[in-house]
Amino acid sequence: MLVYTLRRLLVAAGVVFAVYTLTFCLSHIEIFNPPVNWVEALLGVPEEKRTKLGLADPARLMLGQHGDVNTVERIREELGLDDPVFFNTRAFRSGSYLSPASWSQFFHDQRHETQYFRSLFNLLLNFDLGKANRTQQPVSEMLIQGASVTLQLALAGIVVAVVMGLTLGILSAVYQNTWVDRLAMIGAILGISVPIYLVGLVSILLFTKYWRLLPGVGMDESVLPWLTVHLPWFIVPPGWLLEVRLPVYLVLPAIALGVRPGAALARMMRTTMLEVIRQDYIRTARAKGLDEWTVVMKHAVRNALIPVVTVLGLELAGLLTGAVLTETIFSIPGLGYQSWSALKDMNTPLIMGTVLLVSVVYVLANLLVDLSYAFLDPRIRYS
Repeated sequence: MLVYTLRRLLVAAGVVFAVYTLTFCLSHIEIFNPPVNWVEALLGVPEEKRTKLGLADPARLMLGQHGDVNTVERIREELGLDDPVFFNTRAFRSGSYLSPASWSQFFHDQRHETQYFRSLFNLLLNFDLGKANRTQQPVSEMLIQGASVTLQLALAGIVVAVVMGLTLGILSAVYQNTWVDRLAMIGAILGISVPIYLVGLVSILLFTKYWRLLPGVGMDESVLPWLTVHLPWFIVPPGWLLEVRLPVYLVLPAIALGVRPGAALARMMRTTMLEVIRQDYIRTARAKGLDEWTVVMKHAVRNALIPVVTVLGLELAGLLTGAVLTETIFSIPGLGYQSWSALKDMNTPLIMGTVLLVSVVYVLANLLVDLSYAFLDPRIRYS
């Protein structure tokens, strides 16, 4: 198990590095102009019609349309946007490619005077993701603030998804081909089909405008007693008591965020439960005289959870990385809202930090899901 985990961590580090490099290249897409233009020249494309890739200038976005050229250039110099993107060959301009001093100066220039390697070394050595272009606030602080809000929203959404998905899935499998099964699957199909923004807007319209039960937007830290959720015993280990107290501002966003993954979990749980309850050991448990509900809950549910955990892990990773639509509709300043703002303002350091965090969450979620298989099924062993 330890060797397998270490090997997976090494692979995960490679994946994160590749994602970081690809994101950097896409945020500096103008570096693809020379090879694209070279291919177009070979194809005979006139120079005035050749492709010119490029994104909006962050310095110009910071100053707006009325910023003068000198100020724009000064901002670009302060942000290091005029430095070479990948390589600085100043050390070899004298023509000495074999001199150790030239190579030493070359590596020094890459680390301190190129945008990619400077950001990479700052990340690896100092865990420094840079500063936001517009506010000059450290990106790490912005990510921590956004992730803390998104973490609350994601956990609330996953609670809604788990309770909804497992309950509907188990009931649908136990009462197969009855009105309970049909009603549960109709609800699951609707949950998958209806977009998040529509669920959010309808919930605001009903619970806020018409019924005046819950706030629609903003962050109200108060907690109402009737919002306390006790998870059922088949979700948490026996003997545990898990109490979830939702802040009032998280209720509607959690519903909007949890309906879709909950519907997917319900369909998956129904399918796996129908396979498990027809196994020989289930028939043996029934032959011993155990009541049906004990057979289902204590013997069938745990073995049916393995494919469900896979879906749940990926859904949780997606929720943790920020739900842009949900946070925008409900005015919640989380990671998803920050991501949208970073893309809109071409805030390259924040974009890089957000994508890096998303990739880390996804690879760790996949690793934890794989390791959880051995816990759920003792027959699974990693060597």
